Amino acid sequence: MTARESPRPARRTRLVIDTDPGVDDAAAILLALASPELEVAALTTVAGNAALSQTTSNALRVLELAGAGAVPVAAGADRALAGWRRPGHGSVHGPDGLGGALPGEPAGSPVARHAVELIAGLADEGPLTLVAIAPLTNVALALAMHPDVCGKLERLVVMGGARLEGNVSAAAEFNIWADPEAAARVLGSGVPLTLLPLDVTHQALLTAGELHELSGGGRIGERLGAMVRHYGSEHAASYGDGAFAPLHDVLAVLALVDPGTIELEKAVVEVDTGSSASRGATLVSTRPGSPGVPALVGTRLDRRRFAELLVGRVGEIDAALAAGGREQAGVPAAAGTAAAADA
Repeated sequence: MTARESPRPARRTRLVIDTDPGVDDAAAILLALASPELEVAALTTVAGNAALSQTTSNALRVLELAGAGAVPVAAGADRALAGWRRPGHGSVHGPDGLGGALPGEPAGSPVARHAVELIAGLADEGPLTLVAIAPLTNVALALAMHPDVCGKLERLVVMGGARLEGNVSAAAEFNIWADPEAAARVLGSGVPLTLLPLDVTHQALLTAGELHELSGGGRIGERLGAMVRHYGSEHAASYGDGAFAPLHDVLAVLALVDPGTIELEKAVVEVDTGSSASRGATLVSTRPGSPGVPALVGTRLDRRRFAELLVGRVGEIDAALAAGGREQAGVPAAAGTAAAADA
């Protein structure tokens, strides 16, 4: 499978990925690293799919797998704004968060700066997009502690929420449910917002044939394929044995790499921060006059195009590493930012 060429923008989109790896986070990070449209300035980590120490280790290991160990990683919040320490969802992502596919400790270490300070420093350096594929605690803290960051961010792309049924309660999706107060503050910050809820991310499935092709492309594809197989086995009851995923977080990167792959509609969004059974729900409305903050909300995915890009571009990293040249696949040779150098 060869990924169809996308129009290349005149300027690469510079981004920070705020993440809690997580199998689908790993796939999203690898797609971002493989995409010449993007410049991954840093990863920031938060507790979510696993404890903070584990998600930070996982971020480092994914970067090292891709030959991108120079990209800085900064650890952030280990609990929600209200102080609740989140349990990890190891039953879905495996005890280590990556389905056991990347054993051992990372060679590198996180930078000494807190994630909030790294985000603020990178925003000071030039145009920046935040891709948030985890509970939104780090982002909320960054915007609260450095209010000027709101005016410096070009865009906020969030994987989170659900218009219909949630995945951690009847109403709520995990990333929003894990810190509803943070989500409400971030979504209401005024930064241009793209929201990718479960209704569209549940369409991000790989077939058995696509997974086989991914796994055969080289070491990176083989390791990601192992993660997805474990992850898919946890979802087999819902999606059947012939489909592997859903790789929710990939869509937050896909929205930047190939926007036409995801249909978006203008809507307004509210977050339920109450204490009822609907706590963490996202209320999305397209009706004129409805309360909420404006957002572009994902509704439909070109699933085949999603699979082509993910499989093809991960294969390109493998091919570039085999040829001895990371930059051919869009993987940065070094971090090189002042924010990272200050760490």
